[in-house]
Amino acid sequence: RGEHENIVAALQWLTETGRVEPALVIASELVEYWIHWGYLREARGWMERLLGLAESRGCAVPAAGFVGAARLAWLQNDYAAAVRLYEAGLVAHQSAGNEKQVSVVLNNLGTVAHLQNDYAKATEYYERGREAAGKVGHVYGVAMPLTNLGIIAMQQGDYPRAARLLDQGLQLWRDLANEKYLAVTLGNRGSLAFRMGRYDEAAVLHEEALSRKRQVGDRLAAAYSAGDLARTEIERGNLDQAQTLLVEALGFF
Repeated sequence: RGEHENIVAALQWLTETGRVEPALVIASELVEYWIHWGYLREARGWMERLLGLAESRGCAVPAAGFVGAARLAWLQNDYAAAVRLYEAGLVAHQSAGNEKQVSVVLNNLGTVAHLQNDYAKATEYYERGREAAGKVGHVYGVAMPLTNLGIIAMQQGDYPRAARLLDQGLQLWRDLANEKYLAVTLGNRGSLAFRMGRYDEAAVLHEEALSRKRQVGDRLAAAYSAGDLARTEIERGNLDQAQTLLVEALGFF
């Protein structure tokens, strides 16, 4: 975070001197950094500016440029822009024969549809993503849509299917030692237990999810888990603990 001013200065210099392509490559690589530290508006401004310059000058745009810009649009709830950019990224990855990233982008398109409650379209994208990942042995690309299909099943009230899919996803994330998505999936499994009225089980799952999110430094995800655990503690009658958690979540947000 201490290098933020230097990063901005570098992007400004590259842009002002006409070096759009390297600026776009660097900006694309910085998307997760910007998201982690909360620079969403600034990041999206850079990506839109650089993509516009690349288009006007006929410069090559890396697939990561489209995908990174799409992710920023998605996080700002601009779903139409996110779909347009993800589709451009999908075409770029398909042209390059990058099946691993094809599966990831398909999953992301599913998530954008999912966020708009279009379960049919989301399911179609998730299944396509899982199939594409399976063909090339991309475990991450299988685990992500598998987990998301579990969430859809939960939201549609099919709790046995949701539990089965989420548990499969949990095992894959453990196999991959992917702490970030293991924590996220633990939270989803906790939400399923909560919906089923299994509050003690939900508390254990949400506590583990919150602990892991704190460890990896994902403040936004930790805020959601703190809120989920607080709701669970309310149901268990632990109101003081719930209040502490809600204050923590509020501070994060």
